[in-house]
Amino acid sequence: MREVYLQRLVFFEEDAIGLARPDQALYERMTREEGAHLEAAAELARSRGIAFAASGGASEPGTSLKRHDEGSPWTLCRRPWTVMYFTANGRALPCCIAPFSQRGYENYTLGDATQQSLREIWNGAAYRSFRDALLSDKPAASCANCGLRWSL
Repeated sequence: MREVYLQRLVFFEEDAIGLARPDQALYERMTREEGAHLEAAAELARSRGIAFAASGGASEPGTSLKRHDEGSPWTLCRRPWTVMYFTANGRALPCCIAPFSQRGYENYTLGDATQQSLREIWNGAAYRSFRDALLSDKPAASCANCGLRWSL
C-alpha cells in the first residue's frame, strides 16, 4: 500500500440510509483525543513511507477537517480530476457523498459503466460539464455546501 485517505465516516444508527450528520462528524468538532488519533495515524503512515492525505486529495487530513471561509470552497475538490466513484449498478458519481442523497440521485449520475467505457465516461460531456461548474461560482447543487458543512 502506498497511499491512505481519511474519508468521512457515516453511521447507520437509526435509518439505514447513511446520511452524513454533523453530530457524527469530526468536521469542526474534533476533540483533543480524536486529534491525537489523527496525528498518530499520520505519524504511523510517515514511518512506513505511506502517503496519508485527506479524502479527495484537497489537503492533508487535519486541515480538511477545518472550515475554510473562502467564497467558493468547493473549488478545492480534486475528485472530478483524480478519481471515479461507481455504484454497484455501474453509475458513475462525482464523489463518495452522492450515493447518500435521498432525492435527485439521477442528477448526480455522470455516466453508466454498463453502457459506456470508463474512458468515454471520464472524457464525456457530463463529466466535462460537472468539472466546469465546479470551477465556477455555480457548482452543482450537490457541491455547493461541501467545504462549508463537510470536509472535502
